[in-house]
Amino acid sequence: MSSQRDLDALAGQAGAAADQVLDPAGDRVGQPHPAPAARASARTDADLIEQFLRERCSRSAHTESSYRAQLRRLGWFCRWKGLRTVREMQRELWSDFRDYLKRPPAEHVMAKSVGYGDPAWAPFRTPLSERSAQQAEVIVRGFYAWLADPAIGEIAIDPVRSIRTHVARRSATKAGVHRFLGDEQLAYVQRAIAEMPADTEVQLRIKARATWVVELALKTGLRASEIARADSSMIQPSAAAGEMALHITRKGGIESELPLLIETVLAYDAYLAAYGLVFRRSPALPLVLPVRISDEALRSAPKGLTRNHIWKVFKDIMLASADLAAVEGNEHAADRLRQASTHWMRHTFGTSLVDAGADIRSVRDLMDHGSITTTNQYMHRPAEKLRADLRLLVHKKA
Repeated sequence: MSSQRDLDALAGQAGAAADQVLDPAGDRVGQPHPAPAARASARTDADLIEQFLRERCSRSAHTESSYRAQLRRLGWFCRWKGLRTVREMQRELWSDFRDYLKRPPAEHVMAKSVGYGDPAWAPFRTPLSERSAQQAEVIVRGFYAWLADPAIGEIAIDPVRSIRTHVARRSATKAGVHRFLGDEQLAYVQRAIAEMPADTEVQLRIKARATWVVELALKTGLRASEIARADSSMIQPSAAAGEMALHITRKGGIESELPLLIETVLAYDAYLAAYGLVFRRSPALPLVLPVRISDEALRSAPKGLTRNHIWKVFKDIMLASADLAAVEGNEHAADRLRQASTHWMRHTFGTSLVDAGADIRSVRDLMDHGSITTTNQYMHRPAEKLRADLRLLVHKKA
């Protein structure tokens, strides 16, 4: 998901001075615009999107991937509406585009997740949530503001210049992070992994992988994209004697030294044992390996799993855990586990640190947050805790 700082910057550029600016025809912004004529240009939509991404998303591969996904959806929407190019977008179609993000036609939703370029690929895995749709709107509005920039000059008028993206404000009570797993749900996760079969080599590796990725997520808080990029050569001795750290480029291209618990390093060793490998005696290995890989590939330069594949690994674990909860009639736990994904595990890491009494500044640094305000969302105040604190007033008077 794109960072809020990136989205806020785009929103500011897209809506700057919208109430004061006049368009070239003298009409006040806010009144209907004609379709912005696409200027004579041999550049394809794909060319323009790639240039936009180079200029706006050069610091983060994850942000670039997120922006590209939204702009591909824009391209599919425009073709669906009979437009030859995204440059023919009309203001009157914007409400249709909003609906499209949340309710795309069935043929625009993949039956199963496949890579871009596959004939079965489509721009949606599922319809977007309200919040994700709002973020998509901000990205697309920024793209049109960029196309209309005189330095780019691909359209004469930004068709959505004065349209506002209304982001619902959350109350202080609801502002915390709620996409995390509690002890009850985590117990189902551990049980689901323990019950995985391990009779064949493939089954053994699947079980070892599930054990490892859950341990890695719960003890590091790494993003799925960071797990996909990391390899064993990045695990190095720390300045502190006997300690280890992961040297990794984090969001925004920032080089970081992430402390690792010895238990996490040992868990990685146990995972590699399923492949007949030993951490310190092997060449640079991805943190997560394919289940089916030849011995020759393991000895050379094996490729790890992509971010999307890692996401699917976690989803499979969570769905198996949800099935266990459902069988026992625990529908609340089952529902949360069905929703859980890689980012839920990251939130669970942050929540666990706060609940354990960690300094909020340490949580910020371990989570790689740009602002302590983001980290403060992990300071949960459940209703039971609020009620107990309220009772202190009565006890104080007594």
